[in-house]
Amino acid sequence: MAKINIKTKIRLGFIAVFLIMALTTIYLIFQINNIAKKTKIIYEHPLKVSNSIRDVKIEIYKTTLLVRDIKYLENNQRLDDLIKMVKREDSLINVDFKIIRALYLGNKTDVEDLIKSYNDLRPIRQKLYQLKRENNLDSLDYLLQNKNNAQIDTIIHFSDMIAAFANMKADNTFNEVIKTEKKSLYISILFLLITSLVVFIFSIYLSKRITEPLKKYIDDVTLVISGQSKDAEPKVQHEEEIFDLTLEELKKSYTNIEQQNEEIRSFNEQLARLNTSLEEKVRQRTNELKKSIRNC
Repeated sequence: MAKINIKTKIRLGFIAVFLIMALTTIYLIFQINNIAKKTKIIYEHPLKVSNSIRDVKIEIYKTTLLVRDIKYLENNQRLDDLIKMVKREDSLINVDFKIIRALYLGNKTDVEDLIKSYNDLRPIRQKLYQLKRENNLDSLDYLLQNKNNAQIDTIIHFSDMIAAFANMKADNTFNEVIKTEKKSLYISILFLLITSLVVFIFSIYLSKRITEPLKKYIDDVTLVISGQSKDAEPKVQHEEEIFDLTLEELKKSYTNIEQQNEEIRSFNEQLARLNTSLEEKVRQRTNELKKSIRNC
C-alpha cells in the first residue's frame, strides 16, 4: 500500500473539516426551510380559519341584534334599512365562509354543516320580516325565541368546534416548530463538537509531524556539541545544559587563543633579541676587520 505523504494528509484533513461544515450548513438550511414552511402553515391555515370564525361570530351577533331591533320598531319605515344592514352582514359572513372552506385542515363536513346552519337561518328571518309587516308581534316573538335562537345556537356550536380544531392545529404546529428548532440546535452542537474533535486530532497530528523532525535535529546538535556519537548515551539532556556547555567551550577556546598569542609574542621578543645580538656581533667583527686592514 502506497504511503500518503504529509501534504496529501493535510489536504485530506482540510477536506474532511470542509465537508463536515458543509453538511452542517446544508442541514441547517433544510431545517430553516422546514421551520419556515410550518410557520407559514400556522399563519395561512389555522390562524386564518380561527380569525375568520371569530369574524363570523361577531357578524352573527350583529345580525341577531339587528333582527331583534326589528321587533321593537314602532312602524315599518326603517324596516327596509335594517334588512339591508342584515344583508350586508350576510355578505361579510359569506366571505369568511369561503376562507374557512378553503383553508380548514379538519373535517370539511363540519364546515358544510356550519354553512348549512347559517343558510337555514335566512328563511326564518324572511318570516320575521313578514310577521313584522303584518304586525303579528306574538308570532314574531315566538319565532325569535325558539327557531331563530335555536338556529343561532347551532351555528355557534359548529363555529366553536371548528375554531377549537384550528387553534389546536396551530398549537400542535407551533410545538412541532419548537421541537424542530431544538433538534436543529442539538444536531448543530453535535456537528460542531465533531468538527472541533477532527480539528483537534488533525492539529495534534500536524504538531507531531512538525515537532518530531525538530526534536531529532536538536538531538543531533546536542550530540555534536557534547562530542558523542549517535550510539553513545548522551551526556547533555536539556537545552540549558547545551547552552552552558557551549559557553564553556567558547571560554576554553578563547583562553587557548590567548595563551597561543602570549607564546607567539614571547617567541617574537626572543627572536628580536637574537637579531639584535647578531647585529652587534656583526658590527664588532666588522670594526675588528677594519682595524686589522689599517695596521697592515
